[in-house]
Amino acid sequence: MTIPPSLFPLLLTTHVILAISLFLPAFLLPFTMRTRGTDGEPVVAANPGPFTRTLIWLEAHGTIIIGAGVAGLGAAWALKDSREVVVYEQDARVGGHANTVTIDYDGVPVRVVRPEYLVALYLEPSARTPKRQARAAMLLEWPGLNRGELDAILKRHDLSL
Repeated sequence: MTIPPSLFPLLLTTHVILAISLFLPAFLLPFTMRTRGTDGEPVVAANPGPFTRTLIWLEAHGTIIIGAGVAGLGAAWALKDSREVVVYEQDARVGGHANTVTIDYDGVPVRVVRPEYLVALYLEPSARTPKRQARAAMLLEWPGLNRGELDAILKRHDLSL
């Protein structure tokens, strides 16, 4: 599935709004810890679980940010002086799609985008040119290319070789 480039600003804005997640504790708390009594009035649960206790603490003190990509880390940095921020990331590293490696170039350490991501970028239908296809072919022959990671990236973005 290819997402039209015209939707990128909308998707980025939506991601940033969700990453900040200021509304999350206030939105979820009524569903996790309140029930209705016989008179119809809200009754607070006697023994809230760990999830509910976390939401209570965050509603009073902080913010949950889901994803340690560029937007999530930017939101955490912007909020760091005003409140406690908790960032959740599913991967073992931060950075999201800004996935780089350090290589040695004539004795100088240089950070570059991982080749698996470059191949995926070169295979995007909107970015395909003969020059980029030739670059992708060269990268596919590189012995350091992680084919398993490349296949996962291509599958995630509905691309093929």
